[in-house]
Amino acid sequence: MSLQQLSSSDTRQKVLIVDDDPLFRELLSDLLETAGYHVWTAEDGLAGLDALYNGPFDLILTDYRMPGMTGIEMAAFMRRSDTVIPIILITGDYYTLDPEVAAQAGITKVLPKPLKIQELLSICSTESKNKKANDTSTTRQKEVTRMSRTASKSIALGLVVLALTTGCAGMSTRQQRALSGGAIGAAGGAAIGAMAGSPTTGAIVGGAVGTATGALWDDIKKSLK
Repeated sequence: MSLQQLSSSDTRQKVLIVDDDPLFRELLSDLLETAGYHVWTAEDGLAGLDALYNGPFDLILTDYRMPGMTGIEMAAFMRRSDTVIPIILITGDYYTLDPEVAAQAGITKVLPKPLKIQELLSICSTESKNKKANDTSTTRQKEVTRMSRTASKSIALGLVVLALTTGCAGMSTRQQRALSGGAIGAAGGAAIGAMAGSPTTGAIVGGAVGTATGALWDDIKKSLK
């Protein structure tokens, strides 16, 4: 299959094959398509880099020796923008290749030619699933962080104003800060923990919200003077 825009409606895991040998490229593509992957191909390292604009991919399989750019050089370029995607190097130089060089370039695994089909399929399955899991974890962490920041500001502001209107003004400054920071921190932490599905997250957010509330309380008091 030639390079084209990946279909957003296709839920299959997406694999990019980079190899200058058209026969090997076709055979490997047919194997992975049969195994249920959505396969894309590139004829050399430079074409492999261009293919990234048509991603995202869940896995990259690349030859080592190719004209213009080796698989290791291509991997090093890819790692400048993506540190997560698994890159599997397939080479006939398996026993002479320095593994340290491959690792520094960002190669995830090195497989020898000729390939063992079951070993290849097993590695493809494991690495592509790991990529999906990492993507899900990263997305969830970003969402929790965003919710934490939004909730800490809105909850702190709303409850401090409520405290001002319900008698907290008669307390000492230390009591006011403890009440506003502690109560609001607990409320905010519980809310975020419930949304994130994590009591630990709630505890962390509670402390952050409480600290923010104490500082906001001082700012409000100063503005009312």
